[in-house]
Amino acid sequence: MSETDKILPRLHFIVLENQYLMEALDFIRDRVKARTQDEGPVEFFATGGGSIKYAKLLKEKIGVDPVKLDEIGCVVRGCNFLIRVMKD
Repeated sequence: MSETDKILPRLHFIVLENQYLMEALDFIRDRVKARTQDEGPVEFFATGGGSIKYAKLLKEKIGVDPVKLDEIGCVVRGCNFLIRVMKD
């Protein structure tokens, strides 16, 4: 892992159809397990109605309580982040 990867947080946008939810959760669970072994606890943020609807499933499948955030607020903050970070 490079020094940049250790210092800078990562921002992931994931869009998936409900039919692929269980496979996606398996993938996320594996990534969380690998990361927690190396770097300690992981924060898992979620927005929208699905973050409430699937909160129990997320806890059971991944083992992490999702932190529910306001969807529009996250979009605005994400856009501001991209404006500051993107060079062109």
